[in-house]
Amino acid sequence: MSAVPASRLLQMGVLGYLLLFSFISFTSSVRVDFTEHRNKAAKIKVNPRGNLWATGHFMGKKSISGPSHLESPEDAAISSVPMAFSPSLRAILEDMKELLTRELLKILLQERLLDENQGKHNLADQETGLLMKVLEKYLSN
Repeated sequence: MSAVPASRLLQMGVLGYLLLFSFISFTSSVRVDFTEHRNKAAKIKVNPRGNLWATGHFMGKKSISGPSHLESPEDAAISSVPMAFSPSLRAILEDMKELLTRELLKILLQERLLDENQGKHNLADQETGLLMKVLEKYLSN
């Protein structure tokens, strides 16, 4: 009969205790009391006409509040700038927004053309290249 090291016995003992305690907690949590569920089910009231809780709140409401959904894109762009700014400042902000949009589209188009000419690169190289172009444009201005 060979001798078993003490560390091995300790490991087996710890494993045994873990299994014992997990089994005890599992058996105590598996027990189900069906009488409690039966009592809760008996207390449920059934309304044959359905739940009328929030029906009065929506009476007379329209899904479309007015012609605001039909406004043109130019009106939407003008209304996107806060009215707290003076008209000259609003015009400057709109021009800057337009310029930034054009520059961004130009950079994205250049990136697409480079990708088509050079073939496919991995995603990290594409992100790095695009970021470098944006930084170059930013620093040149």
